[in-house]
Amino acid sequence: PDDKTPELAQALRCRAPYVSFQSADPGPTGGHGICRLKVMRGILCVLWPVLAFYHPEHQQQHTVVLKRHVKELALLEDSTRRNHTATIGWGGSVSLRQDREGRLGRIQSVLTDETRKKLRSARTRNHVMRETEIAAATLPLANLGGLHQHSGPLGVGTKIFDEREVAQATIQVVFDTGSTNLWVASTLCQSTTCKKRHRYDPGQSESFLEAPTRRKIDVSFGTGGLVGAPAIDDFHVGPLVVEQQEFAMIEEENGAVFEHLPFEGILGLGFPAMAADGAVPFFDNVMKQKVLRSNEFSFFFTDNPEEPSAAFFGGVDRRFFDGPIKMIPVTKEFYWTVHLEELRLGDTVLNVDPFGHKIDKLILDTGTTLFTAPGHAFDVLSEVFPPVDCEDIREHSGYPDLIYVLRDGNGDPFELRVPAEEYMVKSYDPRDRQCDLGFMELNVGSEHGPAFVLGEVFMRHHYTVFHRGDGLPGNASVGFAKAKHNNDNLYALRYGHVVGTVAGHDQFK
Repeated sequence: PDDKTPELAQALRCRAPYVSFQSADPGPTGGHGICRLKVMRGILCVLWPVLAFYHPEHQQQHTVVLKRHVKELALLEDSTRRNHTATIGWGGSVSLRQDREGRLGRIQSVLTDETRKKLRSARTRNHVMRETEIAAATLPLANLGGLHQHSGPLGVGTKIFDEREVAQATIQVVFDTGSTNLWVASTLCQSTTCKKRHRYDPGQSESFLEAPTRRKIDVSFGTGGLVGAPAIDDFHVGPLVVEQQEFAMIEEENGAVFEHLPFEGILGLGFPAMAADGAVPFFDNVMKQKVLRSNEFSFFFTDNPEEPSAAFFGGVDRRFFDGPIKMIPVTKEFYWTVHLEELRLGDTVLNVDPFGHKIDKLILDTGTTLFTAPGHAFDVLSEVFPPVDCEDIREHSGYPDLIYVLRDGNGDPFELRVPAEEYMVKSYDPRDRQCDLGFMELNVGSEHGPAFVLGEVFMRHHYTVFHRGDGLPGNASVGFAKAKHNNDNLYALRYGHVVGTVAGHDQFK
């Protein structure tokens, strides 16, 4: 920062909640486009090491790109939003390597003969509960550090208390349908940042087991990454227990972003095809162990960061949506991908690339904040929908509905309408009256794309169901219903009045 960028300098001292930065110098793509960044102060402070490179003498070599681990929080315009390929969810690029340091060998388990006996007794009680009680759970989701992303509680490990299993640690994780692997903050990570958070201690868990492999897991998110050691232990989802789940204990957090996010883990809810090293995904173990009465989970998101959202395991909660749930079959079980027949904006069809090829994939992802579109479609949307005063959107005829045409299980067309009030988004700052296009450019790799993505911004208005059917390949589906936001719902979530209210989606078709 210098005298020419006082707003940027002020924001980097973490005093200003927002910043608008403009540069008339040639951008990375050439020309004299204006680059405007509108970023939360915490994210801007995180990105300072990247922005430091964005000096005029380096502009031809460096592109400021916010990768997915900051979850598309900034609405990046012009050249900073272009020409990058990314992965969906928090899966990143995964690699495996040997545990040369031998950290796993130093974990001393407390699993003695006596604790084994207590554990067997507690698990017997859990199995009886599954047969006699409603096998469902509601988890409150809180806004992650004031950002457009949510996390909720997940119990890890086991302590026996009053002849019952309780979690050795409860951590806050992102529930991500765009990845599969399970990451948990652990005592293996000894950095100052790690020590400030809730952490799982494998040496204090009475159900901890060493993983059969000693290979560590690396995952890269673009401007950061994680290194983890594999382990096996029990997990607690509300009152439910998933036994002997393989996961990664976070040992290293690389990247300044982790210093600013209250990050404690990721629970991937994608399909086995994307799992690293052939590990059985969490929800596949849920189905195998018959933990839930119905093999599904659903989400309700609010658009107010001060209010709770919720994840429902085992079904849906009728109080949080209006009308029937429309179920659409999943066509490719890697991401939660459905067939996109057509995406219309008035008379313009957007899901055809410049070469006339149809883009027929639509991905549902809780780990992506915004709507996304491939490059050419994003260009059209950006040109058609400039920023506008939020109060003027309803009266503005130039902001028609986006219509995603899907096909249900019978092959009949279904129009999923997204009005301008949903795809034009407002920041969390009450002083900001401007609404921006809630899309970012995302070019999904050719193996699973090109594709459009519906992220959390969409799910704030549409209660969304993810159903695995009987667990066999080819039987998954996703469902939509209009989300219901009212004071009664918020009160129920805020004070925990949601127990026993979850039922299978098939009751509300």
